[in-house]
Amino acid sequence: MRASSFFHLSPWLVLAVVAGVGAPACRDSGTPTTTSTSAGGGEDGEGGGGDGGATGSTSSGQGAGTPLVVVNWNVRNFFDTTKDTDDEGELVPSAAEYEEKIEAIATVLRELNPDVAVLQEVENQTILLDLANRISPDYIESELVEGNDYRGIDVGAISKIPFDLVVSHKDDSFSLPGGAPKTFTRDCPEFHLTFAGRKMIFLGVHFRSKGGDDDPDRRLAEAIRAREIADGLAAADPEAGIFVLGDFNDLPGSNPVEAVRGGNPPFLDAVDAVPEADRWTFDFQGALELIDHQMSNPVAAAFFDPTTAIIRHDAAASAASDHAPFSATYMVR
Repeated sequence: MRASSFFHLSPWLVLAVVAGVGAPACRDSGTPTTTSTSAGGGEDGEGGGGDGGATGSTSSGQGAGTPLVVVNWNVRNFFDTTKDTDDEGELVPSAAEYEEKIEAIATVLRELNPDVAVLQEVENQTILLDLANRISPDYIESELVEGNDYRGIDVGAISKIPFDLVVSHKDDSFSLPGGAPKTFTRDCPEFHLTFAGRKMIFLGVHFRSKGGDDDPDRRLAEAIRAREIADGLAAADPEAGIFVLGDFNDLPGSNPVEAVRGGNPPFLDAVDAVPEADRWTFDFQGALELIDHQMSNPVAAAFFDPTTAIIRHDAAASAASDHAPFSATYMVR
Protein backbone atom coordinates (compact mmCIF):
# COMPACT_ATOMS: atom_id res chain seq x y z
CA MET A 1 0.00 0.00 0.00
CA ARG A 2 1.21 3.52 -0.73
CA ALA A 3 2.66 6.14 1.53
CA SER A 4 3.15 9.70 0.39
CA SER A 5 3.28 12.36 3.06
CA PHE A 6 3.67 12.15 6.82
CA PHE A 7 2.78 14.29 9.82
CA HIS A 8 4.91 15.16 12.83
CA LEU A 9 4.06 15.01 16.50
CA SER A 10 6.11 16.23 19.42
CA PRO A 11 8.79 13.77 20.62
CA TRP A 12 7.04 13.10 23.91
CA LEU A 13 3.95 11.91 22.08
CA VAL A 14 5.91 9.67 19.76
CA LEU A 15 7.51 7.89 22.69
CA ALA A 16 4.47 7.78 24.95
CA VAL A 17 1.61 5.32 24.65
CA VAL A 18 -1.10 4.21 27.00
CA ALA A 19 -1.33 0.46 26.44
CA GLY A 20 -4.07 -1.84 27.64
CA VAL A 21 -2.60 -5.05 26.28
CA GLY A 22 -4.73 -8.05 25.41
CA ALA A 23 -3.25 -11.46 26.12
CA PRO A 24 -1.21 -12.57 23.11
CA ALA A 25 -2.53 -15.64 21.34
CA CYS A 26 -0.02 -18.43 20.77
CA ARG A 27 -0.34 -20.26 17.47
CA ASP A 28 2.34 -22.79 18.34
CA SER A 29 4.35 -23.38 21.47
CA GLY A 30 7.04 -25.96 20.91
CA THR A 31 10.22 -26.36 22.87
CA PRO A 32 13.09 -24.27 21.47
CA THR A 33 15.33 -26.42 19.32
CA THR A 34 18.83 -26.13 17.91
CA THR A 35 18.55 -26.16 14.15
CA SER A 36 20.66 -26.90 11.14
CA THR A 37 22.01 -23.87 9.30
CA SER A 38 21.56 -22.68 5.76
CA ALA A 39 24.10 -20.82 3.69
CA GLY A 40 21.48 -18.59 2.08
CA GLY A 41 22.54 -16.10 -0.55
CA GLY A 42 21.29 -16.03 -4.10
CA GLU A 43 21.42 -14.01 -7.28
CA ASP A 44 21.48 -10.24 -7.11
CA GLY A 45 18.76 -8.12 -8.63
CA GLU A 46 19.27 -4.55 -9.71
CA GLY A 47 20.20 -2.06 -7.04
CA GLY A 48 22.79 -2.48 -4.33
CA GLY A 49 23.93 -5.35 -2.18
CA GLY A 50 25.33 -8.81 -2.74
CA ASP A 51 24.74 -12.44 -1.96
CA GLY A 52 24.35 -14.01 1.45
CA GLY A 53 27.85 -15.42 1.65
CA ALA A 54 28.93 -18.90 2.67
CA THR A 55 28.46 -20.69 5.95
CA GLY A 56 31.06 -19.74 8.50
CA SER A 57 32.52 -17.00 6.33
CA THR A 58 33.90 -13.70 7.54
CA SER A 59 31.92 -10.79 6.16
CA SER A 60 32.81 -7.08 6.06
CA GLY A 61 34.60 -7.04 9.38
CA GLN A 62 31.59 -8.52 11.16
CA GLY A 63 33.59 -11.52 12.36
CA ALA A 64 33.07 -15.22 11.76
CA GLY A 65 29.47 -16.31 11.97
CA THR A 66 26.73 -18.31 10.32
CA PRO A 67 24.83 -16.35 7.65
CA LEU A 68 21.12 -15.84 8.15
CA VAL A 69 19.44 -14.33 5.09
CA VAL A 70 16.30 -12.33 5.95
CA VAL A 71 13.77 -11.00 3.45
CA ASN A 72 10.68 -8.88 3.96
CA TRP A 73 8.24 -8.23 1.13
CA ASN A 74 4.70 -7.00 0.60
CA VAL A 75 3.60 -9.39 -2.15
CA ARG A 76 0.42 -7.42 -2.92
CA ASN A 77 -3.05 -8.98 -3.05
CA PHE A 78 -1.94 -12.60 -2.88
CA PHE A 79 -5.41 -14.18 -2.97
CA ASP A 80 -6.56 -17.67 -3.93
CA THR A 81 -9.33 -18.59 -6.37
CA THR A 82 -12.05 -19.04 -3.73
CA LYS A 83 -14.47 -16.32 -2.64
CA ASP A 84 -14.51 -16.55 1.17
CA THR A 85 -16.33 -13.35 2.17
CA ASP A 86 -18.89 -10.87 0.86
CA ASP A 87 -16.36 -8.05 1.00
CA GLU A 88 -15.66 -6.52 -2.39
CA GLY A 89 -12.03 -6.01 -1.34
CA GLU A 90 -11.42 -9.74 -1.50
CA LEU A 91 -10.07 -10.34 -4.98
CA VAL A 92 -10.68 -13.69 -6.67
CA PRO A 93 -8.17 -14.44 -9.42
CA SER A 94 -8.73 -17.06 -12.07
CA ALA A 95 -6.72 -20.27 -11.87
CA ALA A 96 -4.39 -18.91 -14.56
CA GLU A 97 -3.96 -15.58 -12.75
CA TYR A 98 -3.21 -17.35 -9.46
CA GLU A 99 -0.63 -19.55 -11.16
CA GLU A 100 1.04 -16.53 -12.73
CA LYS A 101 1.09 -14.68 -9.40
CA ILE A 102 2.49 -17.47 -7.27
CA GLU A 103 5.15 -18.36 -9.83
CA ALA A 104 6.23 -14.72 -10.06
CA ILE A 105 6.64 -14.49 -6.28
CA ALA A 106 8.32 -17.89 -6.05
CA THR A 107 10.81 -16.98 -8.79
CA VAL A 108 12.06 -13.93 -6.90
CA LEU A 109 12.24 -15.69 -3.56
CA ARG A 110 14.00 -18.65 -5.14
CA GLU A 111 16.69 -16.26 -6.39
CA LEU A 112 17.00 -14.36 -3.10
CA ASN A 113 17.06 -17.71 -1.26
CA PRO A 114 16.21 -16.37 2.22
CA ASP A 115 16.44 -18.46 5.35
CA VAL A 116 13.46 -16.49 6.69
CA ALA A 117 10.99 -14.43 4.67
CA VAL A 118 8.29 -12.30 6.31
CA LEU A 119 5.53 -11.51 3.82
CA GLN A 120 2.56 -9.14 3.83
CA GLU A 121 -0.79 -9.32 1.98
CA VAL A 122 -1.11 -13.10 1.95
CA GLU A 123 -4.71 -14.31 2.22
CA ASN A 124 -4.32 -17.58 4.10
CA GLN A 125 -2.14 -20.41 5.33
CA THR A 126 -2.94 -22.63 2.35
CA ILE A 127 -1.49 -20.09 -0.10
CA LEU A 128 1.59 -19.59 2.07
CA LEU A 129 2.23 -23.34 2.18
CA ASP A 130 1.73 -23.59 -1.59
CA LEU A 131 4.28 -20.80 -2.06
CA ALA A 132 6.83 -22.42 0.25
CA ASN A 133 6.51 -25.72 -1.61
CA ARG A 134 6.91 -23.97 -4.98
CA ILE A 135 10.14 -22.29 -3.91
CA SER A 136 12.02 -25.21 -2.37
CA PRO A 137 11.54 -28.24 -0.12
CA ASP A 138 14.02 -26.52 2.21
CA TYR A 139 11.17 -24.34 3.51
CA ILE A 140 9.96 -26.58 6.28
CA GLU A 141 7.94 -23.85 8.01
CA SER A 142 5.08 -21.66 6.80
CA GLU A 143 3.01 -19.85 9.40
CA LEU A 144 0.22 -17.30 9.03
CA VAL A 145 -2.18 -15.99 11.66
CA GLU A 146 -5.50 -14.67 10.40
CA GLY A 147 -5.46 -11.00 11.38
CA ASN A 148 -7.85 -8.05 11.48
CA ASP A 149 -7.70 -6.80 7.89
CA TYR A 150 -11.18 -6.41 6.40
CA ARG A 151 -9.98 -7.80 3.05
CA GLY A 152 -8.36 -10.83 4.66
CA ILE A 153 -4.74 -9.99 3.82
CA ASP A 154 -2.38 -11.19 6.53
CA VAL A 155 1.24 -11.31 7.64
CA GLY A 156 2.97 -14.69 7.30
CA ALA A 157 6.46 -16.16 7.28
CA ILE A 158 8.28 -19.03 5.62
CA SER A 159 11.50 -20.44 7.01
CA LYS A 160 14.16 -23.08 6.51
CA ILE A 161 14.53 -23.15 10.30
CA PRO A 162 11.82 -24.56 12.58
CA PHE A 163 9.77 -22.02 14.49
CA ASP A 164 9.91 -22.48 18.24
CA LEU A 165 6.87 -20.28 18.78
CA VAL A 166 4.41 -18.10 16.88
CA VAL A 167 2.51 -15.45 18.83
CA SER A 168 -0.31 -13.19 17.61
CA HIS A 169 -1.05 -9.68 18.88
CA LYS A 170 -4.18 -9.08 16.81
CA ASP A 171 -6.29 -8.66 19.96
CA ASP A 172 -3.95 -6.21 21.70
CA SER A 173 -5.63 -2.93 22.68
CA PHE A 174 -3.53 0.24 22.86
CA SER A 175 -3.84 3.96 22.32
CA LEU A 176 -2.05 7.25 22.07
CA PRO A 177 -2.36 9.51 25.14
CA GLY A 178 -5.95 10.68 25.31
CA GLY A 179 -6.90 8.71 22.21
CA ALA A 180 -9.44 5.98 21.61
CA PRO A 181 -8.37 2.33 21.98
CA LYS A 182 -6.96 0.79 18.81
CA THR A 183 -5.85 -2.59 17.52
CA PHE A 184 -3.36 -3.60 14.85
CA THR A 185 -4.84 -3.08 11.39
CA ARG A 186 -3.60 -6.57 10.51
CA ASP A 187 -1.47 -8.05 13.31
CA CYS A 188 2.06 -7.98 14.66
CA PRO A 189 2.91 -11.70 14.82
CA GLU A 190 6.07 -12.93 16.54
CA PHE A 191 8.01 -15.67 14.78
CA HIS A 192 10.55 -17.24 17.16
CA LEU A 193 13.39 -19.52 16.09
CA THR A 194 16.81 -20.68 17.24
CA PHE A 195 19.70 -20.19 14.82
CA ALA A 196 23.39 -20.91 15.45
CA GLY A 197 22.51 -21.37 19.10
CA ARG A 198 20.89 -17.94 19.42
CA LYS A 199 17.26 -16.95 19.84
CA MET A 200 16.01 -14.82 16.95
CA ILE A 201 12.56 -13.20 16.95
CA PHE A 202 10.86 -11.58 13.96
CA LEU A 203 7.92 -9.19 14.43
CA GLY A 204 6.11 -8.94 11.10
CA VAL A 205 4.28 -5.64 10.59
CA HIS A 206 1.91 -4.12 8.07
CA PHE A 207 0.83 -0.81 9.54
CA ARG A 208 -2.26 1.17 8.56
CA SER A 209 -1.97 2.34 4.95
CA LYS A 210 -2.47 5.89 3.72
CA GLY A 211 -5.42 6.79 1.55
CA GLY A 212 -8.70 8.67 1.49
CA ASP A 213 -9.63 7.34 4.94
CA ASP A 214 -6.11 7.59 6.36
CA ASP A 215 -5.80 7.19 10.14
CA PRO A 216 -2.31 8.47 11.02
CA ASP A 217 -2.95 8.10 14.75
CA ARG A 218 -3.57 4.39 14.30
CA ARG A 219 -0.41 3.92 12.25
CA LEU A 220 1.63 5.71 14.92
CA ALA A 221 -0.02 3.76 17.74
CA GLU A 222 0.73 0.51 15.92
CA ALA A 223 4.37 1.46 15.54
CA ILE A 224 4.72 2.41 19.20
CA ARG A 225 3.04 -0.83 20.25
CA ALA A 226 5.31 -2.90 17.96
CA ARG A 227 8.39 -1.32 19.53
CA GLU A 228 6.94 -1.90 22.98
CA ILE A 229 6.52 -5.62 22.17
CA ALA A 230 10.10 -5.75 20.90
CA ASP A 231 11.41 -4.05 24.04
CA GLY A 232 9.48 -6.50 26.23
CA LEU A 233 11.02 -9.44 24.39
CA ALA A 234 14.49 -7.93 24.75
CA ALA A 235 13.97 -7.42 28.48
CA ALA A 236 12.90 -11.05 28.84
CA ASP A 237 15.95 -12.29 26.90
CA PRO A 238 18.75 -9.71 26.53
CA GLU A 239 20.72 -12.11 24.28
CA ALA A 240 17.93 -12.45 21.69
CA GLY A 241 18.19 -10.89 18.25
CA ILE A 242 14.93 -9.07 17.55
CA PHE A 243 13.58 -7.69 14.28
CA VAL A 244 10.63 -5.44 13.43
CA LEU A 245 10.21 -5.74 9.69
CA GLY A 246 7.69 -5.34 6.92
CA ASP A 247 5.46 -2.67 5.40
CA PHE A 248 5.51 0.40 7.67
CA ASN A 249 3.51 2.43 5.14
CA ASP A 250 5.58 5.46 6.04
CA LEU A 251 8.83 7.18 5.15
CA PRO A 252 12.16 7.60 6.95
CA GLY A 253 11.89 10.40 9.48
CA SER A 254 8.14 9.97 9.92
CA ASN A 255 6.74 9.47 13.40
CA PRO A 256 5.80 5.77 12.92
CA VAL A 257 9.23 4.88 11.53
CA GLU A 258 11.03 6.80 14.25
CA ALA A 259 8.79 5.28 16.94
CA VAL A 260 10.31 1.89 16.08
CA ARG A 261 13.81 3.00 15.20
CA GLY A 262 14.45 5.74 17.72
CA GLY A 263 13.73 4.17 21.08
CA ASN A 264 16.20 3.36 23.83
CA PRO A 265 18.29 1.67 22.60
CA PRO A 266 17.89 2.75 18.97
CA PHE A 267 17.31 0.08 16.32
CA LEU A 268 19.19 -0.29 13.04
CA ASP A 269 17.26 -0.04 9.76
CA ALA A 270 19.17 -2.32 7.38
CA VAL A 271 17.68 -0.63 4.30
CA ASP A 272 19.90 2.38 5.04
CA ALA A 273 22.85 0.33 3.73
CA VAL A 274 21.38 0.29 0.20
CA PRO A 275 22.86 3.00 -2.08
CA GLU A 276 20.67 6.08 -1.93
CA ALA A 277 19.61 5.94 -5.58
CA ASP A 278 18.21 2.45 -5.03
CA ARG A 279 16.78 3.07 -1.57
CA TRP A 280 13.08 2.83 -2.36
CA THR A 281 10.48 0.08 -2.25
CA PHE A 282 7.36 1.65 -3.79
CA ASP A 283 6.74 3.79 -6.84
CA PHE A 284 3.74 6.04 -6.26
CA GLN A 285 3.02 7.85 -9.50
CA GLY A 286 6.71 8.46 -10.08
CA ALA A 287 7.57 9.29 -6.47
CA LEU A 288 10.01 6.63 -5.25
CA GLU A 289 9.19 5.93 -1.62
CA LEU A 290 10.92 3.86 1.05
CA ILE A 291 8.03 2.44 3.06
CA ASP A 292 9.28 -1.09 3.77
CA HIS A 293 11.87 -1.44 6.53
CA GLN A 294 13.94 -4.08 8.34
CA MET A 295 14.69 -2.89 11.86
CA SER A 296 16.83 -4.81 14.35
CA ASN A 297 17.82 -4.43 17.99
CA PRO A 298 21.52 -4.00 18.89
CA VAL A 299 22.02 -7.76 19.31
CA ALA A 300 20.88 -8.57 15.77
CA ALA A 301 22.32 -5.36 14.33
CA ALA A 302 25.81 -6.40 15.47
CA PHE A 303 25.59 -9.34 13.01
CA PHE A 304 24.42 -7.30 10.00
CA ASP A 305 26.61 -7.38 6.90
CA PRO A 306 25.86 -4.12 5.06
CA THR A 307 27.40 -5.37 1.81
CA THR A 308 24.50 -7.82 1.44
CA ALA A 309 21.65 -5.29 1.66
CA ILE A 310 19.62 -5.30 -1.55
CA ILE A 311 16.29 -3.95 -2.77
CA ARG A 312 15.19 -5.77 -5.92
CA HIS A 313 14.01 -3.41 -8.67
CA ASP A 314 14.28 -5.79 -11.59
CA ALA A 315 11.52 -6.90 -13.96
CA ALA A 316 10.90 -10.16 -12.08
CA ALA A 317 10.21 -8.37 -8.79
CA SER A 318 8.03 -5.77 -10.51
CA ALA A 319 5.98 -8.52 -12.16
CA ALA A 320 5.25 -10.09 -8.78
CA SER A 321 4.28 -7.01 -6.70
CA ASP A 322 4.11 -3.23 -6.60
CA HIS A 323 6.51 -3.35 -3.63
CA ALA A 324 10.19 -4.23 -4.00
CA PRO A 325 11.56 -6.97 -1.72
CA PHE A 326 14.41 -6.25 0.67
CA SER A 327 17.07 -8.82 1.58
CA ALA A 328 19.96 -8.68 4.07
CA THR A 329 22.34 -11.17 5.68
CA TYR A 330 23.26 -11.40 9.37
CA MET A 331 26.40 -13.29 10.42
CA VAL A 332 24.99 -14.83 13.58
CA ARG A 333 27.34 -15.93 16.33
